[in-house]
Amino acid sequence: MKRPDFPLGQDSSSRESSRARDARVTPVRRLPVRQGHVGRMASPRADRRKPRETSAARRHREDAADARHALREARKARKAFERNEVRRFTARVRRRRQAWAAAALSLIAVIVFVIVGIFSPVMRVQTIQVTGTTRVDPVAISTQLADQVGQPLPLVNVARVEEVLRRQTLVESYSIESRPPNTLIVHVVERQPVIYMPAGLKFELKDAAGVTIESVTEYPGGFPLLRVPNDETTGVAFTAAVGVLRTLPSEIRDRISEVTATTADDVVFTFADTGQRVFWGSVEEAALKVRSLIGLMANWPPGSANEYDVSSTDNVVVR
Repeated sequence: MKRPDFPLGQDSSSRESSRARDARVTPVRRLPVRQGHVGRMASPRADRRKPRETSAARRHREDAADARHALREARKARKAFERNEVRRFTARVRRRRQAWAAAALSLIAVIVFVIVGIFSPVMRVQTIQVTGTTRVDPVAISTQLADQVGQPLPLVNVARVEEVLRRQTLVESYSIESRPPNTLIVHVVERQPVIYMPAGLKFELKDAAGVTIESVTEYPGGFPLLRVPNDETTGVAFTAAVGVLRTLPSEIRDRISEVTATTADDVVFTFADTGQRVFWGSVEEAALKVRSLIGLMANWPPGSANEYDVSSTDNVVVR
């Protein structure tokens, strides 16, 4: 393509106008650079310095911090005081609530226990045990109580147990224990023999209440033979004689072979090994009489005395 031809005059004027524009361009000014900061522009804030804190301002700042700390501590103490006051004024309510809660839990536990004991087959009687027997036959008692097998432990017929044990004259007292899950225990206290008494052609072993424990045809020994008017177990002579025997220590009581009494104040007993007689009198002042008798027996042994009279503690006699 052919280049267009321009007039010479126009070309020269264009060049002149171009030079004039170049001449009017403003030269760039360079900022002076401070010594020591080569390559960085100086900032107008660089020369500004932070003002130094005075001692008064420091104290003011510390006092303000202490005041804020004291305020926080005071708030904590106030809250703790308020909590303590609330606890103090509501203590009775809390105790009442705790008591009601404990009562409710106890009631619920009892109800659950009763329900389980009545309706659960696990808590039904399967075994009956009789303890504390020597002369009483435990098998006879458990056999008579066989109708209680299968009953719930809490519903055992106590009247039935009492009826069976009342037939046993050798049983003085008893107690019942229910041992879960299925055992009924009957604790028996047998009557303790104290004396023999003549009964016609026989001799009866009796306890302190006069209940016959056993009957034999001959006096076997082992317990004193008691002789009272009409051989009655309900008179004052029987009561006094038994009372004296029960107050004596075992080392003296075990030596006695015979006891006689006609009233409550003339109890006399005889030693089996020496044949010596002791006039005891009434059951009063038993401890003092025991000491007097032991002293007399030590000073006047068998062979030197046949009778000891301690019925009057103020005037003991040896014969």
